[in-house]
Amino acid sequence: MADKKKDAKATNKKAATAVKKDAKAKVEVGTVANTGDIVKGIADLSKDTDRKISQADAAHVIRLMAQAVGNEIAKGKRVQLTGFVTFYPSYRGPRKGNNVLTGESMDIPAGVALMAKAAGPLKDITHNMDEKMVNAIKAINE
Repeated sequence: MADKKKDAKATNKKAATAVKKDAKAKVEVGTVANTGDIVKGIADLSKDTDRKISQADAAHVIRLMAQAVGNEIAKGKRVQLTGFVTFYPSYRGPRKGNNVLTGESMDIPAGVALMAKAAGPLKDITHNMDEKMVNAIKAINE
């Protein structure tokens, strides 16, 4: 557990050093946008529309969406949110791995993993990033 905290602190430190400051905005490369950030973003984006959404309503919808997606995944279904993302369960066969604490070889049992594939509009965002942003992201992943 302590190692995970150290890794998280190291990642946050890398992210903090990779902050790109712009005259108009500050982009924090490598930091995490949590549910609260997305809820606030939805509420803020809705202010300029005819259907304003409160932060409480946005949070409620996100909780319901996560539950609905989870229910469908539990049935073995793919969940395709057109223009956003596709979630699907994927079988992973048994394999060999290494215990990160001891370095010893170990057998990893077969299981099901949740996979996600971004849709076109999300892919376009990453494919159209400027060179400075790409280099900042590269720096925190090295």
